[in-house]
Amino acid sequence: MRPGLREVKPRCALRPTRYAPSMHRRSTMGHLITSSVIAVAIAGCFGNPHPPSVPTQTRVPTVVGRLVGRTPDRVGYLLEDGTRVDLGLSGSDLAEAERLSASSAVLPDGDRPGGLLLFGEDADGRFYAATSGREEGACDRLQGEGYLETDRVHLSSGLSLQLAAEMSRINDRDPTYNDPTWLFGFDFICLDEDGRVTSIHQLPLGA
Repeated sequence: MRPGLREVKPRCALRPTRYAPSMHRRSTMGHLITSSVIAVAIAGCFGNPHPPSVPTQTRVPTVVGRLVGRTPDRVGYLLEDGTRVDLGLSGSDLAEAERLSASSAVLPDGDRPGGLLLFGEDADGRFYAATSGREEGACDRLQGEGYLETDRVHLSSGLSLQLAAEMSRINDRDPTYNDPTWLFGFDFICLDEDGRVTSIHQLPLGA
């Protein structure tokens, strides 16, 4: 295990909050809901989910910054250091950049700061990823399925994020049924201001 990684004993969670298709067709909605809850509960303790898609690209952002607003022409975004980033949205002359994370760009909202924007361009075109809006005391959280590798997080979308020197990890999943390197779209990947991964929280299935 990489030095600095911290891991806790996994626990089984029977708190289904995500929709799961019913395994049997039922004639009433009540039966459908019951079957769905049971399916998620079983997956939380004994599930054998499909692994994340294996990335076929490696895309490394070259611009990382905190969003502070839109440009005056409303075409691009402004970062805290004054950098202007054009994602090719409505009104832009550029093709739309490919999004590699679950969240799109999040602007400041009242006392809540904007999220981080990670942007780059390679042979396959322009791309970006973004963290969700940061609540008080929380980290800059990025989400997306993929894999935890020796020195990076590599999402199925191709996004490659370097691990910080003292990256910590909490794995609440049962290792009997899940590879510890798997990252699902509901896991938490925390980034620092330079876009490095500072912590990962792998949540129980069905949590």
